[in-house]
Order: sequence, then C-alpha cells, then structure tokens
Amino acid sequence: MVFPARSGKVISDKMKVALISDLHYDRNRNVKDPERVGHFAATFLLRTVHRLNRVVKPDVVIIAGDLIDDPHGDRKSELLTELAEIVGKITAPVIVIPGNHDPSPELFYRYFPRPPDYFDGGGIRFIPFCDAETPGYNAVRSRDDLIRMRQWSTFDGPVVLIQHTPLFPAGTVACPYGYDNAAEIFAALPPERKLITVSGHFHAGFGPIVHRNITAFCVASLCKSPFRFAVLEITPEGKVTYLPHALKLPEIPGLGDFHLHTGLAYCNENMDVGKALELGERFGLKQMAFCEHSSHLYWDREYLQRRGYDGDGMSGHTMDRTEEYFAMLRRFLPRRGVYAGFELDIDGCGRPVIFPAARQRAAICLGAVHRLENTAETAAARAEFMFKTEALLRSGVQVLAHPFRIFRRAGLSCPEDLFVPVAKLLQRYGVAAEVNYHTNDPEPEFFRECLRRGVKISFGSDAHNLYEVGELSPHLSFARVIDVFDRLDEVLYSGPSD
Repeated sequence: MVFPARSGKVISDKMKVALISDLHYDRNRNVKDPERVGHFAATFLLRTVHRLNRVVKPDVVIIAGDLIDDPHGDRKSELLTELAEIVGKITAPVIVIPGNHDPSPELFYRYFPRPPDYFDGGGIRFIPFCDAETPGYNAVRSRDDLIRMRQWSTFDGPVVLIQHTPLFPAGTVACPYGYDNAAEIFAALPPERKLITVSGHFHAGFGPIVHRNITAFCVASLCKSPFRFAVLEITPEGKVTYLPHALKLPEIPGLGDFHLHTGLAYCNENMDVGKALELGERFGLKQMAFCEHSSHLYWDREYLQRRGYDGDGMSGHTMDRTEEYFAMLRRFLPRRGVYAGFELDIDGCGRPVIFPAARQRAAICLGAVHRLENTAETAAARAEFMFKTEALLRSGVQVLAHPFRIFRRAGLSCPEDLFVPVAKLLQRYGVAAEVNYHTNDPEPEFFRECLRRGVKISFGSDAHNLYEVGELSPHLSFARVIDVFDRLDEVLYSGPSD
C-alpha cells in the first residue's frame, strides 16, 4: 500500500476519507447479540470495498478496529488472513488499526501493513494510534504517545487523530465509552489547531460533533443493520462534510433482485442459496429470483469453452442438471417473493437453450446474448446480436439481461444506433430491460428510450458472489440519472406473481 507523501502541500480542495469499523468477524452466529451479524463480516467488507473502489473512490480509507470478534479464538489467524486479503483489494491508501476485540498490535500487524507514525495529504495530517484498553471498555493514551502527538502535530493544517475508542470533548455527546485522559489529549495540542478525531467502537456511532476547534466523529458498526460505513470530506481549512452510507437498501415497496446465480454456475465464486436469501432479507429485498445459466446445466465447462451450443443446439447437450437445480431450490420456494428461473442462452438458429419441460417449471426467464460468433466484422456482429435478441424476446422471456454488454466483452464499441431498434423490440414483446452492473455499465440513453416507449426496467445484481446479492445501490443511483427514482413504482418490473 502506498501512502501519500509526508508533505503539507495542498494537493486538492478536499480529502475524501472513507471510514469502516467494527466488523466483529466470526465463523459462528453471535447468540448473545443476534443483531451483531459478524458471520457475514467478510461479505460486508468485500461489498464495501467494491463500492469504495467503483463508486466512492476515496483518497484514503481508515479501518478503525474490531475486525474480528474473538482475539483469543483458534481461528483468529484464519479470519485475519481472509480480511487482510479483502483489504488488499482497496485501491486507495489504507490505515488499519486494531480494536479491543483484535489481537495485540504485534500480532495484528503480521496480517496488515503497519501504518506510518503519520502521513500528510491534501494539506491534512493523519495520525493513527493503538491505545491501551481500560475498564468499562474505555481507553487511555500513553505518556509516550502524548509526547509524540505534540511532536507530530507541529503542522500548518488540520490534524486528524485516528483511534478505535471514541475521542470527544467532555459533555458533547452521550457516548458510554471514551478516554480516561481525554482532557489531557486535547490539551496536548495548541488551542488554535483544527482537530478532527475519527473512531469506531461505539456501534451506534455519532457526529460529526463540532466543539470549538474540535470535530469528533464515530463511525457506526458495519456488523449491525443497516451495516454502515461513512465518508468524510475534509478541506484544508478543517471543514468536515459527512456522507453516510449503508449496505442495507432504502425501504422501497416490491424492490427485487431478479438475477441471482447459484453454485451450479461455472462462473460462481461462493454462491449458496440459503446464505443468499438471508443476505437479501437483511439488505431489504422484497423479491429474489435465482436464474441459472441454462447452458451451464446442459453442457460441461470444457465443452462450452471448446465448442458450445451455437451449432448443435440442444441435440449436442452433454448432461442435464436441471433436476439438481430445482432440488437445490425446492426447500426455499415456499417463501413469498422467492422464485426459481433461468437465464436463457440462444443458439445460432435462434432456439432457446433449454428443454420445454424444464422451462415450464420456471417462474421467470431472463434472456441473454452471451456469445457472438461473428466478432471480427462489426456489421456481422450487429446482425447476429439483433437476430438473437429478437429470438429471445419472441420466445417469451420476461427480462432482457444486460443489453449490449456482449459488445463490450467482445472488444467492440457499444452500437448506440441499435438503442432504438432494441427498445422497439422490447416494447413489441412486452419484455423488461435489465439494469445490470456486473462487469458492465448500463447506457442511460438506451434506458431513456425504453422508458419513452413504456418498457419496464428490471434490477439485477447478476450475483456470482455473495457480496453482490442485492447490491442495488448503483441501480438506484442510475434511476436518479435517468430521472425515475421518484416513480420507481411505475417503471420497475414487478416480478412474477407468487
């Protein structure tokens, strides 16, 4: 991890600082505190990391401790290794400090890079601390750290103090935890110094609280609903703007994720139907549809990669795993709002890649163009795409999955002049267009054209990993881009009936 240079030079008009804390990772559910969902902490962290990298794009990320729940457990090494691998995916500089539920700093920093004594960026100095715990889950800053803090704070701009336990001026916030020597800590700095404190530990969080020259902030825990993290924008003058984030979705009636995969997909990473359903419920989904790749149920991986289904259609299938697929889902299907379906491929003759008996058992079918045989010549690729798209729509699918993504994957530019023809086809056949961000960026103008023609919009995560289940935050942002967020009830595909 590369940290900003130790320089007081202003490199931007503000620093965007992402804050994460209190994952409390454990393999087992917390029976003493069921609201602490630490058994999904790795999934929550991975979901947060991808949102930071793709959407937030912070200048620095701070993880303020309590990454695991039991610092003495037999699995602490395994859990810290797993979390460290996820943290390593963050593209911004990262500061990780241990909390009172983590092992000692000496052991903790075998897994995470030990941060520097301080670093400067955007005209701001950041100083991390690993303070000792005291009774009542409080903390104390050592004499040596107080001395060093005075030395490190000789700086023209604002100073950000990073610690696990909340640090705030007495009487400013109703927080049950704090520093035994908080007054001494604040007195160690010049009274005119702009000071910002960022912490975790208190799961409810608070702030930013402004008191004279001090701004105090405590990020809420990632392990409790609504599974929060935060972004602070800090100017070189010390002004702080708070941008809240939550993994749980806003309350929207009927909100559904109609594109989820299972462990039978060759491209699946860790999908598990039971865990996906629990995550979807915790994230606020009202409907969930598992739509497995039909081709993955009829051909083995090697055959698909080597030859595929384009030429022979269903006559060339090498197996049939549809019964295994339905057996996997059967015990979950009595749940209201949970559906079993398929993501249908289409062969070179325009035939859906599925046997009729299996299709009749599906509550929902998505149509998707995953293969283009004619990618060397643009006109031929466009003609093949239009032929396969209309064949899918004619076959009776309810949703066209990730429209136009195949061009990006084939290394071709997105054919904007096909937006109107495809929207017309969707209108003619009464099929919804899917907003899909899985290795994809939906085209606003195409969806505006669909809306002009009364075509419904479907949200699909296309989840191949549990962290993607119900990750509809970018979809909701996209709804604002195309000016339909305030009327989602009118434009969203409502799903199959129960």
